[in-house]
Amino acid sequence: MSLRRMCGVVLWSNPDDQKAVVWCEDQGNLAYYVEPEEGTRTGVALDAGDLIEFELREDRQFRRVTNPILLVQDHAPELARQLGSCANSDAAGPATGWASNVVRFPRSREWNTRTAATHASA
Repeated sequence: MSLRRMCGVVLWSNPDDQKAVVWCEDQGNLAYYVEPEEGTRTGVALDAGDLIEFELREDRQFRRVTNPILLVQDHAPELARQLGSCANSDAAGPATGWASNVVRFPRSREWNTRTAATHASA
């Protein structure tokens, strides 16, 4: 099992069960988050569209999010819908040269500043 720091966007969350599905910056398989047992709660409430930094644990079955830190709340709320639309469309790109299945992230000064500071101190 490997462990590394990564950023990602929450695509889906269930606040009642404290579970989430995260699209990772490495564009690999989705990662899954399950809040630890009651005695060890992190206090992080994840919602679809949130930009988070986390430890990614990989094993043969799936990728798991641990120790999430909220970087920007509601950073990309439409991302899940956009990804769904891309999955159901053809891959032909528009005249601009961008493939129609490319989803652009909104720029965020907060995210760039936080990430740079975090990685510089690591």
